[in-house]
Amino acid sequence: MRRGLLVAYLTHESRNLKIMLEKAPLGVVNYWGSEPGRTVIARTLSSNPHRPRLVVNGPMTGFSMIDAEKATDETAEKLALEMIPYD
Repeated sequence: MRRGLLVAYLTHESRNLKIMLEKAPLGVVNYWGSEPGRTVIARTLSSNPHRPRLVVNGPMTGFSMIDAEKATDETAEKLALEMIPYD
């Protein structure tokens, strides 16, 4: 695969994660979480010779942009229903 996307949940102590972060030809790592994971990921990734970028998103970071035309009760309800799975 020349280009790919991997979405995975791995613990900070995962051997596979450590190997991937240190050696894989990654372009960007998007970390979604907080401490201590952020520091663990950043330190491990810093030794990768391919110099991948690290994008950090805090826990439950997100936003929604709604134009004035769509700012209705129906839109608010739909948005709320999309947020429920994230508690």
